[in-house]
Amino acid sequence: MKDNFGEFADNYNKTLNDAIQFSGEEAEFFIETKIKLMNEEIHRNNLCVRSILDFGCGTGNALKYIHKYFPEASYYGIDVSKQSIQQARTQGSTDLFFYYEGNRLPFENNSFDIVFASVVFHHISLISHTPLIEDIHRVLNPNGGFFLFEHNPYNPFVRKIVKDCPFDKDAFLLSPKYSKKIFHHSPFQTWTLKYYLFFPKFLKIFRFLEKYLSWALIGAQYYIFAKKRKLRSERKDNGKKD
Repeated sequence: MKDNFGEFADNYNKTLNDAIQFSGEEAEFFIETKIKLMNEEIHRNNLCVRSILDFGCGTGNALKYIHKYFPEASYYGIDVSKQSIQQARTQGSTDLFFYYEGNRLPFENNSFDIVFASVVFHHISLISHTPLIEDIHRVLNPNGGFFLFEHNPYNPFVRKIVKDCPFDKDAFLLSPKYSKKIFHHSPFQTWTLKYYLFFPKFLKIFRFLEKYLSWALIGAQYYIFAKKRKLRSERKDNGKKD
């Protein structure tokens, strides 16, 4: 894993907003959307969340939304960019941000209820994905969950955003098919993939339909929610991988 963001840490939000301006939304909207989707999925699965790890936290933009949707949970952020971690720590928060060199996660087994990676894996070499997912599985508590959020390369508007974004110049977008494959061979017992972000701002009146379109391949982004262990309350026939 290498640092693609150090030189952009001081002006990260402006750089990102410049790249996505044609969508009509700013970065804050997309960040909150992810945390909101996490919250909804967690409630649907009746998970208890007391600790959250933000894998690839960057400058810590998700922090305030974690506090908004998970006010009782402790938050930890980790990133390979020293400059981004330094910027995150200037937020004056008591929450913890860690720099790490991209090897084994510096946490004990069963440390977190939730780990999430927000459009991070497409910056990581393909050969590292499987061992990294295995390590994330290790630091999750029993019944814990992992959220992988990624751009959908089948969406032409997404490809334009990535092309225009300076810190995505070396990115290799991960197809939903690829992501499903690596989870199929992962230690996670159950997982599901859903699409989101179907309507730009000028069509936001239709966004109430998004929850019915999570199967549709045209969503600008997708996420995989993987659970470490099936809950006792779940039916046995749901224990198979989706």
